[in-house]
Amino acid sequence: EVLLKRNYSPKLVLTDSEKEFGWSKTKELRGKYSGGKSIVWISTSTSSPNKDWPREYWKEVISAVEDKYLLVELLGPNQERIDERVEEGRYGLREMVSFIRVANAGITLDTFTLHAAAAVDAHRVITLLGSSNPAVVSYPGFTDLFIKSEKTARCQPCGNHGYFDVEKIKELEHELGAPFNSCNRCIFPEGSEDEYACMKQITPGKVIDVLRKL
Repeated sequence: EVLLKRNYSPKLVLTDSEKEFGWSKTKELRGKYSGGKSIVWISTSTSSPNKDWPREYWKEVISAVEDKYLLVELLGPNQERIDERVEEGRYGLREMVSFIRVANAGITLDTFTLHAAAAVDAHRVITLLGSSNPAVVSYPGFTDLFIKSEKTARCQPCGNHGYFDVEKIKELEHELGAPFNSCNRCIFPEGSEDEYACMKQITPGKVIDVLRKL
């Protein structure tokens, strides 16, 4: 287990005009939707499936909170919204960071937006880190959801992020009967219910409860 004192954080300095984008965009959204909903950004995609959260889980969260929260999905250039009920947040890189800075809360995977949120001291950030070690990738003040179980104790945090030592890798290669050298590989059978169990055991109910308590 990797344990670090998390007393560090990246810093990004935005210009006044860049800061204004975040304020104007959130003001625009509040004017577009009545009811005084809190604005929550979500980041639903990563570069590796062992860091992703099931689409159906995201949809369950959306269904449960859309009456109280305005969800804005921060999107890459070719990425489509995960659900038509979320607002499309297709911004430039620094515009995205400006928006993250002033939104009421955010839910992110282990991806760029996690680090961007820390760099601008964003408010109320929930991180979904089933495969990643929070002590390595997260920051002070964030609410990290990293849930271990008997099923995943031997492989969590994931060796695909470099957390395993040489002996642990050899042990898993013997079990798998194949090299453990792909960031897309899970020790559980491909397509099985247990594949990416570390992420699946972060339940939508847990995320909903944490969001409502922020």
